[in-house]
Amino acid sequence: MTEQKEIRFLNKPLASSPFILVLMLLMGMLAGCTASAPDWQTMSPQPPWQDGEVATYNINAPDGSLMGVASWRISAQDDGWLLSHELVMAGSSETSTVTMDSQLRPQNSQRITSQEQVEVVYHPGEALLTVTRDGVPSTRQVSILAGILDNDQLLLTLRALPWSADLAASADVLVTASGAHIANRMLVTGQPVTLTLPAGQFNAWHVNIRTGAETHEAWYSQDAPHLLLQYRNPNSGLVFVLRSWQPAAGAPLEGDATPPPTAEELAQMPVTFKMNWPYILLGLLVQAPAMIGIAFVAGWWIRKRYGAGWNVFLYGAIVFGVSRIVHIAISQLLTSVLGANLAAWPLLATALVVGLMAGLSEQGTNWIGLRFFWKHLRGFGEGLQYGAGHGGAEAVGLGVLALATLLNVVFLNTWGPEGLGLSGASAHQANLAFSQLLSAPLYMPIVAALERVMAMILQITMAVLVMRSLTRRQPLWWLAALAIHTLIDAWAVLGMNTVGVLGTEAVLAVITAGAIGLLWLLREPPPNALEG
Repeated sequence: MTEQKEIRFLNKPLASSPFILVLMLLMGMLAGCTASAPDWQTMSPQPPWQDGEVATYNINAPDGSLMGVASWRISAQDDGWLLSHELVMAGSSETSTVTMDSQLRPQNSQRITSQEQVEVVYHPGEALLTVTRDGVPSTRQVSILAGILDNDQLLLTLRALPWSADLAASADVLVTASGAHIANRMLVTGQPVTLTLPAGQFNAWHVNIRTGAETHEAWYSQDAPHLLLQYRNPNSGLVFVLRSWQPAAGAPLEGDATPPPTAEELAQMPVTFKMNWPYILLGLLVQAPAMIGIAFVAGWWIRKRYGAGWNVFLYGAIVFGVSRIVHIAISQLLTSVLGANLAAWPLLATALVVGLMAGLSEQGTNWIGLRFFWKHLRGFGEGLQYGAGHGGAEAVGLGVLALATLLNVVFLNTWGPEGLGLSGASAHQANLAFSQLLSAPLYMPIVAALERVMAMILQITMAVLVMRSLTRRQPLWWLAALAIHTLIDAWAVLGMNTVGVLGTEAVLAVITAGAIGLLWLLREPPPNALEG
């Protein structure tokens, strides 16, 4: 890995198992993702833009269809700048303004949507937030870090960075609607790339913006004034593409000179739905059947091999449902204690907390269920069947959800939005959701099916460990199940934000192989073998 500049805006049986080696490897990978952090440096950003600059963007769905337009206007005032932003979607719009000093520090901001109005006044070390909903204002004071940025200014303020191929930077942001502090890490991915957009052709820096457990993507022009050329939001899948821009007041417009559509015009545009039949067929013929079928195939084989009945399978499924309720309760409790700033945690910490919550809820309810409600279940085969029911409930639920989603896509394509009772803005939102799904790589249905198979094996392994903690009266086996669950879920969060889907699944495949090895070491002969 090349060294990068970092810039900050202003301011026993168990121990002998080969599975432990897999856990150690995974822990090393988790730690390695935060190792060798570069030194922080301080930078005073200088704005590269001119008074009166206006940039307009098309907002596209993943399939390229137009969903809305957005614009940023920059105006000089006093000893600072006023940043105005407008976003127009089908049937809705929102506006925001941020007043900045000459060093681009926020002084005040305002955001107006159809649901609320948020106003923020910044002071040293604190900010005053006023949120008005249904005409009723609510004001509170929050502590802020020195050099914090307003969320609505981040994408434009990044233009002031000293761009280079080895650029790495950070900025703390206040999410004004919630009062949360979010730490953002920006990293240029390599040499400039060429983008052809409605506004023209540009050489661009591609930067990943990591925000907690999410990674956003943006492209900035290599040459001054380092325009924001393109931006992709990982949550919605929306892509902002530069449509036109005016360098300064009175300067000629560059790019698409046609007036952008209004919210009403966007809502009346026909929904152009683009089908991806190979993806749909793989989902219908491979993904959904595999996700639903793996549970019953596993339960049938375990029953035939070990004699553990479907009632044991059902017990595991019931406990999985209870664990979901417990998980939600733990999540809500954690949110109430930590507040909105939970999202501001570093990625590794967030991943470990997410993993621990999942581990405690699932392995905790597994232990309680087997310890107090089904005391007669103590065999190896029953542990297998219990785990199959636990993991199978999740697999079937996800499989049915995937099947329903794919069928809705087919219905939308066959009968149109009206056939599903959708029109106007709701039709465009459905198009956005389905186009985001269908724009995924063609291998994703197969990856999803394989992931469920691996998850089933891992759930069965952890259930056997919990069962063993009760039969042997050794709590370390339960702790092993908890640790495995925590690390697996933590890696899922961390891996998706560092090495992507295939890298994440590759590591999970190695862990699953270790789980199979562990089950082999812990295996017990079936009842008929004992009788013989």
